Amino acid sequence: MIRSALHMSAWPDSITLGEDGSALTSIMVTNTSEVIDAFTVEVLGVDQAWTSISEQRFSLFPGATQSVDITLTLPPDTPAADRSITIIVRSENDPLRFESEQVGLTVPPRMATSVALDPALVSGGRTGRFGLIISNQGNAPVQARAVGTDPEDLATFDFEPSLIEIAPGRTQAIEVAATGGRAWFGQPRARTFEFGLAGTDGPPSMGTFIQRPRVPRWLIALLGLLLAATIFALVLSQVFDSVVDEASVDDGVINDALDNDGTDGPLIPANPGTITGVLTTTTRSQIPADAEATALAAPRQADGGGDVALGVPAFQVEVFDADAPDAPLATAATDVSGRFTITNLQLDTPYLLLFSGAGYPEVWYAADSTGVDGPGDADPISIPTEDPTDLGEIQIGGIPVVVEGTVSGDAAGATIQLIRTGVLDPGVDAIVAETTVAPDGTFTLPDIPSPADLTMVVSKPGFGTTRRAVTIQPGDTLGPISIELRPAQGAVVGRVNTPDGPRGGVVITATDGTLVIDTVSYTLGDVGAYTLRNLSTPGSYTITASLAGYQSTSASVVLADGQTSPSVVDIALAPATGRLQGEVLLDGEVSGEIEITITGGDEIVRTIRPAGASSDAPGTYELRGLPVPGSYTLAFAGAGIETEVRVANLDTSAVSATIPLVNLRRSERTVSGIVTASGAPFSGAVVVLSDGAGDLRSVVSANDPAGEFAFANVPPGTYTLSASRLGALASVVPVTVSPGIDVVGQELTLSVQASISGEVDTGSVTCDLVARLFVADQFGDQPVDEIPVGDDNTFVFQAVDAPVDYIVAIASRDSDGLSATTSIRSQLSQAATIADPIPVSCTQAGS
Repeated sequence: MIRSALHMSAWPDSITLGEDGSALTSIMVTNTSEVIDAFTVEVLGVDQAWTSISEQRFSLFPGATQSVDITLTLPPDTPAADRSITIIVRSENDPLRFESEQVGLTVPPRMATSVALDPALVSGGRTGRFGLIISNQGNAPVQARAVGTDPEDLATFDFEPSLIEIAPGRTQAIEVAATGGRAWFGQPRARTFEFGLAGTDGPPSMGTFIQRPRVPRWLIALLGLLLAATIFALVLSQVFDSVVDEASVDDGVINDALDNDGTDGPLIPANPGTITGVLTTTTRSQIPADAEATALAAPRQADGGGDVALGVPAFQVEVFDADAPDAPLATAATDVSGRFTITNLQLDTPYLLLFSGAGYPEVWYAADSTGVDGPGDADPISIPTEDPTDLGEIQIGGIPVVVEGTVSGDAAGATIQLIRTGVLDPGVDAIVAETTVAPDGTFTLPDIPSPADLTMVVSKPGFGTTRRAVTIQPGDTLGPISIELRPAQGAVVGRVNTPDGPRGGVVITATDGTLVIDTVSYTLGDVGAYTLRNLSTPGSYTITASLAGYQSTSASVVLADGQTSPSVVDIALAPATGRLQGEVLLDGEVSGEIEITITGGDEIVRTIRPAGASSDAPGTYELRGLPVPGSYTLAFAGAGIETEVRVANLDTSAVSATIPLVNLRRSERTVSGIVTASGAPFSGAVVVLSDGAGDLRSVVSANDPAGEFAFANVPPGTYTLSASRLGALASVVPVTVSPGIDVVGQELTLSVQASISGEVDTGSVTCDLVARLFVADQFGDQPVDEIPVGDDNTFVFQAVDAPVDYIVAIASRDSDGLSATTSIRSQLSQAATIADPIPVSCTQAGS
């Protein structure tokens, strides 16, 4: 196999996002092999949608170099942080050969705040309270201190809380109390304040405080009126006692008038509450046909599975004080989806809701019913917090209507039924109303619930059964319905085939838009054959075949006037579900650690494991019952295993697909190599693998094979690999472990070991001496080494620890006494020599 090689470098190796949210780095890729090769560029560590690669795939001649620009464009809400990305260039000749570079990526903080008032207009006496809504639209936490400005410099502001910290994308409220500057007499006065955040350049938010004077004009007028009434009462008290009694003013009125902090009307809350809900009907919506699709994004099926709750638009919702339900406090209208929202309501205050709309009776809200007739039976609603109180779906029913019409033909005695598709049992229709056609062909069905989507069924022996859709708007009586009852003489026969042969039990339906005839293909005898009878002629029919697990198939047929011989329509059914199958291995072997997740669209279809080693087909998997057509994503993963993804498509022409063999690799790999010294393998060295965070793993180089070492189950990452021995500098190399790729052949070369040498001066006397080596702070204890002094009066201690302070002592071989000592410090991988000869007296050494 031809091996490829490449070299890659990135510049700059550290980038910062600019104001436009983008940053650029470049790589240089050189083909260092002897063959033409193609290379692909991958960027890991960020969403692939955020990267733009100028040349994601390119080819190079041997020795050629290619420059590739990589642009990162991150969303504005990306959190501010220092992170890194990994750029990988992979050879296509040899996918196991690749180079990677890490590039630092700095996302700088982006400060953006907005200030809004809710409410922006308040009224009161001495103090007005606003709600200040602070939003952090940046990508870093913001400490915000609110400030207020009064152009007249008469008001003071109290902020609660005064300082807040807001996370990115979050909103927080501050309550503001504006106090002071109140006039004694006159009309209410509008005062404008500005609110903002200290230290920001954003535009301020304007608030208006309608401040009432301490003594308003109406109170002065009232006091004058009271004085005049009092004088008039004193003059005419004997004559008009009753008039005086009626003209007297209740103490409560005076007390309310003197209440300086009283309100002139409904309060505007500083922290308003909200009520929301969706007005629905359990039958159908009165939305026009072109808008009905958008009425509710996901219509809710009722528990029974038949009726659909759709929103009722353009409905009036009125809010009343529960203690005084005579005049509405607020009103709203439902939107196209039936949703309504009512704001600026007091917290912890009971309210009643009244619903009214064309075609519906006026009802008051009740939690466990479709509404009540009067406020006395209504359920009060209280708003406990500033978060919206959602009432959910509120179901209402329209005014009952009358359905009537005429059946032409020999219709006397025919049965008329109004049915709704099965609710409790989807296979059983619910009969809403039933009657018999009168001798003159007329019929009447009273008290039909509205609104509703129903089906009218007209049947009589010897005639084709006729079906007609009936749509009833709320409270809207339909005009007379005309239906023709036609003799049933036509027939259609045929056979239902599937890829596995003829199929019985298939539901066959014939319809001309009004008439519907059903049958089932035979399961015994002539399997798959069917016959549709009692079809009216002339007529054009659509024949539909349906069976669970297969796609419904339709065909058209025209029956001529008076045709008595059956028309033949054969139908071929295609499966509605398919299957996926394949084989998956881990490092070429069957493993029970693999998990396969199948996703269709945005939903997980199923999670399975491949067959185990004890099965007949180890490592294989199969998925049946997948809807066709469909596109499916299979993710092969497991603990410590590099994830692989495959995509498969199923359609009517290919309901089965086989995924090519997937051979997974463990993300944790092996790091191995050899330790050498002086050109030969060295056993007994301590080899350490470290990730720089204190996670150390060590082994000792082996004796057999000599010098080799290995670390198993190493997670992907960047490591430092080092080897050391006594008294020698460590040999250190960086190692990058990539998912699924073993790091082999690492060579660590050891330096020479530290040594200590010296010379003894015995004059002209020949002595039998030894040199003893002691650790300085352990002098007098057992020596760490003892060697004879040579005939040339020299000695050398090999392979000593370093750096260490030592004491060298000279003594007679046959004596424990020491004749001379000196100190010296060893150094890593260096030969330390005692500078001067050590003078020794042989007589002393032997004493």
